[in-house]
Amino acid sequence: MTEFQIDGMTCGGCEQSVKKIILGIDGVDRADVARSAGGARVIWRPTLSFDQREAAARQICDSVSAAGFDCAIR
Repeated sequence: MTEFQIDGMTCGGCEQSVKKIILGIDGVDRADVARSAGGARVIWRPTLSFDQREAAARQICDSVSAAGFDCAIR
């Protein structure tokens, strides 16, 4: 599991947009996004190696940032 700090989500639509972005990244099994908590929790597919998870986490932050939100791995 990896947690992300995501700032800039102001509504339920933002949560859904961020969740859709995260679920589009290869290797993500489940994503819980909470605007009230200012972040997301990602559960990875069990077959992913550590290096693959690290690369996918960077890709999540890049994609979420490209959509206009601030993203950092916690």
